[in-house]
This record gives sequence, C-alpha cells and structure tokens, in this order.
Amino acid sequence: LWIMGGRCARGIAMHNIEILDTITLEMLSTQNAVQYASTARHALWSAAWFDAENAIMFVSGGKWDQYNSSMSRDIQYLDTNVLGTNAFPTPPPTMPPVPTPFPTPVGHLIGYNRTYDMSGYSANDSVTFTQTIQSSEELSTDSFFYVNFRVIHGMCRNASLSLQFEEIDFADSANEYIDVFYPHYPSDLIAHCTGSHDWNCGQWLSCVSDLALTTPVMDATDASYNYAIAVTKAPEVNAYCSGLSMNARVSLHCGPKPPPTETPTLEPTRSPSTPAPTSLYSNISRSFDLSAYAANETVSFTIAVQSAIDNGLDTFFNTRFLFENGSCSNPRLTFLFEEVDFAEANEFIELYYESYPSTLIQRCLGADDGNCGHFVNCTDTRLLSTNATDAISIILLKSAQVNSYFCEYALNANVTITCGPIAVTEDTNSTDTMADTSVTQQFDLVGHAENETLSFVIPIQSNVDDGTDVLFKAEFVFLNGQCQSPLLTFDFEEIDFAQSYEYIDVYFPSYSPSDFIARCQGTADRNCGTSLRCLDLQPLASNGTTTNTTTAVDSITIWLLKSSEVNEFCDYSFNVNVTIHCGPFPPTLSPSVSPSWTPTLAPTPARLNFSHTFDLSLRDDDEDDSKLFHSYTQNIASTVDENQEAILNVTFQFINGVCSAPYLSIAFEEIDFAEHDEYLEIRYPSKAAYDAIAQCQGDADYNCGHWEQCLSFYDLAVFNVSDIDEITLFIVKSGEVNAFCSNSVNVNVTIACVTQQMVTCPPTPICTPVPISITTPPSSPPSSPPSSPPTSTVDCGNATGTTGTASATDTTSESEDKLMTYLPWILFAVSLFGNVLLLIVVIKTRKGAASFGSRRRADVTQMVSMQSR
Repeated sequence: LWIMGGRCARGIAMHNIEILDTITLEMLSTQNAVQYASTARHALWSAAWFDAENAIMFVSGGKWDQYNSSMSRDIQYLDTNVLGTNAFPTPPPTMPPVPTPFPTPVGHLIGYNRTYDMSGYSANDSVTFTQTIQSSEELSTDSFFYVNFRVIHGMCRNASLSLQFEEIDFADSANEYIDVFYPHYPSDLIAHCTGSHDWNCGQWLSCVSDLALTTPVMDATDASYNYAIAVTKAPEVNAYCSGLSMNARVSLHCGPKPPPTETPTLEPTRSPSTPAPTSLYSNISRSFDLSAYAANETVSFTIAVQSAIDNGLDTFFNTRFLFENGSCSNPRLTFLFEEVDFAEANEFIELYYESYPSTLIQRCLGADDGNCGHFVNCTDTRLLSTNATDAISIILLKSAQVNSYFCEYALNANVTITCGPIAVTEDTNSTDTMADTSVTQQFDLVGHAENETLSFVIPIQSNVDDGTDVLFKAEFVFLNGQCQSPLLTFDFEEIDFAQSYEYIDVYFPSYSPSDFIARCQGTADRNCGTSLRCLDLQPLASNGTTTNTTTAVDSITIWLLKSSEVNEFCDYSFNVNVTIHCGPFPPTLSPSVSPSWTPTLAPTPARLNFSHTFDLSLRDDDEDDSKLFHSYTQNIASTVDENQEAILNVTFQFINGVCSAPYLSIAFEEIDFAEHDEYLEIRYPSKAAYDAIAQCQGDADYNCGHWEQCLSFYDLAVFNVSDIDEITLFIVKSGEVNAFCSNSVNVNVTIACVTQQMVTCPPTPICTPVPISITTPPSSPPSSPPSSPPTSTVDCGNATGTTGTASATDTTSESEDKLMTYLPWILFAVSLFGNVLLLIVVIKTRKGAASFGSRRRADVTQMVSMQSR
C-alpha cells in the first residue's frame, strides 16, 4: 500500500512516499505516520505512473510544504524492497505518458472536450448535449476522435448516446465505416456505422440512437463525470463533401427513465423524452425489464418518437423494443400521433412490422392541419404475433408532405407494445358444412370523449382450407361508453383471389342476405404480404343501412364469409383486419363504394347541364298579383365525383313574358363540406373564376337531408340585368366534395322576378325593390321564396311598394316620368358648365405664376449685379 503527500501528525506537509507493510502494519519510509492523506492542497500537481516491465511505481511533482508554493522536482520510485529519491534502479524507468482517457492509438488524434453544468436542471428534466466532429483528414491509417462530455455540479441520469453522420463516402461498407467505443478503446466497441452511397452530401444517417451508457467513476479532484467517447474513421473514407471526410454529431442525453405503465400512454408529452433525430433513418431502441411482471399479467411499454425533420423527403424511424428477463407474449401494437399536418391525402404515417416495405400494418391519416395537442389513435392493440418474442421492431414512415411549421414537431407519436393475455379465438364446426370462427374482443372507452375519433382493430388469421365456405364473426364490445357514429374499414391479404369466385363477403349486423354490405375480390394468387382495402370508412347503423350516421352502440358484429375456393397459398388462407372507427366522421379520400351481388351496370355519365323553361302566362289564376315577387326554382342534382373540379350549367328560359329585376337565391344540401377546400362556387355571367359571386361552404360531412342557405335574394341588377327571357348561371363543385349522400351536388336555384304590375318606372337600379334578406335557412329543400316577402319599399318618385298601388295622380306620375327622362341632360349641362369655369380659373392661375417668376428672375439679376460692384 503506498501513500504520497499529505500532512504528518505535527501538521507538516509530507512530500515523500510511504509504504505500509500490510503484514507488520509498519511504515517503511519514515517514522512520521501520515495523518491526513492526499489533501487537495499538498497533493495537487502530482502524478504517478507504473513501470510494468520492472514492477516499479513512480511519483513526481507535488508541493513541499504548506508554506512553500514551489513544486517538488523529485522523481520518486519504490518497489517492495527499495525506496529512493532521484535515483533509478537498473534499467531506468520509462517516462510518464500523456494523460488521456484511452491508450494513445496509432494514427492522428483530434480531441473534443466540453463542460456541461447540471446545476440548472432537476432530476426530472430531459436535456441533450451535442458536440460536432468535423475533419478533412485523408490518412493512410484510422483517424481518431475523442469526444469528452464533462458533467459538473450533478449527474447525467439515465445517460444515453446518439450519433448521426453525413453519408460522405460510404458506398463500400466493408472498408468505409465509422466505429464508436465506450467506455474503453479498443475493447468496448458499441457501434459499427456504415452507409450505402458516396457523395451523398446533406444526407444524414443515424448509427446510434439513445444507447444507454454506464456511469463513469466520479473524478474526485472536481467531482465531475467524464463521458469519453472514442470515434474512429476508416482511412478509405475521403473528403467528398465540402472538403470534409468526417461530419458527425455526438449527443449525450440525460433525463428520467419513465417506468413502464400497464396501460398505453394516451398522449406524448410536449417535452421530448428522446432527442429529436436529425437523419432520414433514425433508430430508437429501448430495453424493458420483464422480471417484475408475472407471466399472466398484461403490461404495456411505450416509446415516444418526436422529430422536427422537415426536408421534403420521406423519413423513416425504426423503434425497437428489447425485452430482458422474459419474453413478450401475444404482442399488440397501439399507435397514436399528433395531428400536426394531415389535412391532405398525401400526408400520412405508415406502420411496418419488422421489415420495410413488405409488412405494411396500417396507413395513418388525419383530417386537419395545425391541430397541435390533439392525438389520433391510428391502431389500437393490434395483434402482431401469437408467439412470444424478446424483440420487436416497428418502422414508421412519415411522408414528405408532413411539415413541422404547424406545431413543435413534424412527428410526435407514441408507439406502444402490449404484452400478456389476449382474447382466445374459438374455432367450432357448425352442424352443416360451414365452419364457424368467432373472435370477440373488448375495448375500454374510459378516458375518451364522445367527440374523439378512435379506431379499434380485430385481426383474424386462419388456416382453414377444407373446401367449404367459412363464416367468421368479429365482435367488438365497448365498455364504459358507446361507439358514436361507427364506421367500418376492411383490409385483407391477397392470398388467392385471381378468380371471380374467390371472394370475401361482408355482412352487418347479422348474417343474412338483407344485411350484405360488400363483396371483396382481388386480381392475383399468392400475392403474399400485399394488403387490399375493400371498405374504407363505411358508415354503419343498427339496421345495417348507411343512412343513419348518428348511431351510438355498445357492440358491433361484423360477419365475413370466405368462399370455399380461397386456399392457403400464403401463411394463411384468411388474413384480414376488421377496423371500427368511432367518433366524428373523418373525411374520406373517395366516396364509399358498396358492391352488389349483381354485376355493376355501365356507369351513367354524371349530369352537368340543366335547363328549364318557365311559361310566365301559366301562373295559377288564384295567385296573388299584388305579390312583390314571383319565384321559379330548379333542383340541380348530380352524382359527379371525379376528384376534380366540375362546372354545372344552369339555364332559366322564360316565355310569354319577361322576368323583371331578377333576384337569385341558392340553397344546398350539406353533403361533404367539413373542410375548407370543400365548397360550391356560384359564377355569373361567365364561368370564369373572376366572375364568382358567392362561395357556399358548410361544416359537416354526411349531413344528408340538411340544407344550408348560401344566397338570399341576390340582386342581379349589378350586372345591368333588367328584363330577361333567358339567364345561365354556373355552379362550380370543388374536387374534394364527394357523393356521400345520394348525390355529390344537390342545390335549389331560385330566380325571383318582380311582378310586372308593381313596376311603375323603368327597371333601373334607382327603381329596384330592396327586400330585407332572409337569413334563416330552410329546414327542408326550398322550392320557392316566402309567399309573402318581407315588407320593402319601391322608391319610384312617390310610389310606395307596401300597398302595391300609386298614391299620386296619373298626372303627377307622368310629370315624374318626363323629369326622369330629361334628368341626365340636365346633369350633363350642369357638369359642362362647372368644367368650363374650372378651366378658366386654371388658365388665370398659370399666367399669374409665370409673371411672378419673371419678376423674381429680374430681382435676382439685380442683386448679383450689386454684389459684383
């Protein structure tokens, strides 16, 4: 046992080395026992090293005593028999090496050392520190980079390491690579980083993601913790990007380790529990200890994925669950994501199990942009396997169109794996030739609001292939709540569907011909791994129809009939996902199609042109001629639904009379108008976009039978329209409005004409009735404006429109008509006279200004002459 420095019993600083004989417990170097060893003041600036060849310890440096600040220049040595000062045994000792955390490697060394103060963080905070390695070295040997994270005033709790690197020159994975070591080089290799391209500048790859690190021994001199990472670059990696051969980010993450919960985490936290990855392919790995759970216990584990990547490219995230001290039985997947930027069809997240792209699980869609803080449940406890496993990988693909500028992240999601018991599938044979397979699963709605959109999946996999039709039953039972406005989505693997007699029939709510929903067919055999979607957000109701979309139910049963000709060409003969969506109706990408038993008839082209002739002489005899208006309505109904803008022409023709001072009213059925890009636009007098006079929008989808008023008595006099015998309007349907009800467009267009007897002067804007607009929309499709329109006044001289008769004499009306005839000429003469006067004033003003300028120039000349003299 050796001791260097310290104070003796009398308080004098000791600079020599003492050896304690552990057998006799005697000090061999001096009789003055050391009382306080290794005090910071007197042991500072000393160093010790070991000569392994000669088994001798050497010490140098240190202060002489407490009063003298000079340093000891002795090199002291000791072995078991000899103690000396400034003397060397034979052979002399090797000189001390440069202090580094690792043995000095062969090759060039570049060191990075940063200090991070933890005093400002609590034990529950998550924080990430990053250092960047950049080098242009192109050596014949490995390049070595030491990155040290020095943590002071606290610990880095649950430390983990991440490393991303630019794909500069990595096409040859056998010779072009980066190696990462911790805590010791070269014995502790923790990552071997390779790529697949050269000159892929700007492309970042993730090599290490949140790898747990052991806590280093505290440095007693300053109570710091040093996380020293060794990174080596192979000599074959050349400087192909911006003069760099090495461009990497090394990140140390500190934060609390969340305990596993028995239920899935509903919403990711706003502060990231993992550092936001910066590469297009990020690996996020977590280990979960199962030793604390019983084999028959159901438990869930969650990995939060938060990323701000927004570079216009598809982005991959590989979330890997590692289970220690046990296996995860019957693993099920739940996936929730924040609705950051998901209003469009090309904005989505795809989920893959174990490998990409062969094992697509689900495409997750939203309905809104910037819905920060709202999380959508894409899939809930979906069964991944019936076997026990100790590792599970879920790959996320974020489409390039999902952007980050709406919320804090472009991707904010929770990936949850549930392990443990699961509902048992019972296979029973019925008395006839048809096998009956039933699956029942319960879903707890505790914690979910009625207006929240939820999705629940029952996967069914079967090897039944006995040459008979097989009936499957999928029953969804909802606990502690009801499923509001249920929708059905059905996906199946294309196992054996090349022939027309190979199909799956879907029934709801019972297995009977009257409850048939759809026949699902494919086009290929042995197309293993390819999933086809037969039904997408199909509305369900308790009676099996799709007309009632406001049903709330406690349970839903879907019946599936597999035809006998579908054989076991893949792992299964029957591999499907039955999904029930509850809550508000999300917008669909395309209208739902319900196949029928009989072949589909040749489609009838959607109607785009509408025209009707109205005979003004055929009004009913008992119709009140004292009414201010007479109205004429056309119903415009069309099924056009081609995912592009459609223009409908609407023509009114009037015979045996003219329509005077026409007014336009529009009411429409609220078919598919929940989004801002779902609308109808009214254009007149042409179909050009600049002739739009109104845009009709709603706030709901599938609101069949509900009508909204868009225009009420819109005055067409602004287009110099007075007496007409024909008028054509244009209705533009946006491409996003789908045929969710019987039609995609259902509009009542009404032209209201001022009654001829009510017009006592030319139908000019001055003499145009101004009715009070009707603001209350009709509760049913309007066929005409109110029979008794609101009281209005026709200002034609002294004529009052409230009584429908003139209050003045015919002579007065005739005089007023003559005045109206000559009024334009009178106004023209007054205007001409005013302009002449104004011209005279301008001419006189300009002459006066010219005269003043001449006098001013003469004065200036005179002043200059005087100054010269």
